[in-house]
Amino acid sequence: MKTLIQTVLSGYVLNCSEEQFDTNNCSLQCIDESSAVVKLDLNNLEAYSLFPGKVVGMQGTFMGSLFVPDKIFEPKEPPLASFERQSGTDFLNVWCACGPFTSSTTLSYEQLYDFIELVNKEKPDVLILIGPFIDRTSSVVRSSKCCITYDELMETLLGKIDDALSGSDVQVLIIPNGKKDAALRPSFPTPAFRFLRHQKQLSKKSMIFLPDPAIVRIAGVEFAITASEIIQHLGKNEIGRLDGSENHDRMSRLVRDLFRQRSLYPLYPASDDITYKLRESVERASLLTIPHVIILPSMLTPTVKIVAGSVYVNINALVRGNNSTFMKLKIDFNEIDAKTDNSHTSIADFCEVKIVRL
Repeated sequence: MKTLIQTVLSGYVLNCSEEQFDTNNCSLQCIDESSAVVKLDLNNLEAYSLFPGKVVGMQGTFMGSLFVPDKIFEPKEPPLASFERQSGTDFLNVWCACGPFTSSTTLSYEQLYDFIELVNKEKPDVLILIGPFIDRTSSVVRSSKCCITYDELMETLLGKIDDALSGSDVQVLIIPNGKKDAALRPSFPTPAFRFLRHQKQLSKKSMIFLPDPAIVRIAGVEFAITASEIIQHLGKNEIGRLDGSENHDRMSRLVRDLFRQRSLYPLYPASDDITYKLRESVERASLLTIPHVIILPSMLTPTVKIVAGSVYVNINALVRGNNSTFMKLKIDFNEIDAKTDNSHTSIADFCEVKIVRL
């Protein structure tokens, strides 16, 4: 009887057809000198979760032209980001809201202005606003009712936010949605908004424009943010056979995939509904460490979870029927200081996160 030789391959998962990804068209693009594409038979695996673009190692045997893995190895999670507290800061209050910021039938932005009034009243340290600000999928945006340019509308909107918060110390971070923001060309990664007439003036008034994805430190705490809806995209494109615990908490598993793949967008090819720039994504979506907080807005159920020491937050749109939500996060730095070693500590035990209905 011929002995089957165990082989170890490494590479990234590939959909070898034009059809929806499933077990019948799953291959491995090997990362070696041959760059061979190997068709996979997954029947011997007890548990697995795969999506196109996922980097894995596999141990198994060849059966003719098929490779039959019996073990899968995934990359190790990176370390948690280091924490360096800024002197003189005892607490950090961060609010975050995601667009659309007005209904699909009007450009009044009443809900956004009501929200900004609440911000001005309670005065968090930082306000993160994630697009779309002018939703290109909205019927009113596409209609003749929108009689000014998208840039002009966006500048007017930001100017009103800036004026409403004038005199306060609230730092505003503006992050676009490359798929839906009408004032930008649809692409991912997405550059920061740029408005030649007023951007310098707005920047001087504590309004900062960031790209998508964005990794930013606030008072020593690392935040990773993307409006790409990557969790939805992974969920739509993954195949797997899972045990009860992993299948039950699917959201946490998908977030952990981002950490293990060290990317805020590891799916490749990307979802059909975005214009994807591979080289830029490799550079700008890279996760060298696990962030203290990761914010991934989507239409999925609003969620707060602790994943690998990171605080994962999913918020819905600020304007979405009766389910309008935003995030409030408060960190107590004094409690962190009480730890003997806080250089790579999770903030999960020292923060309070609320998903609040407007």
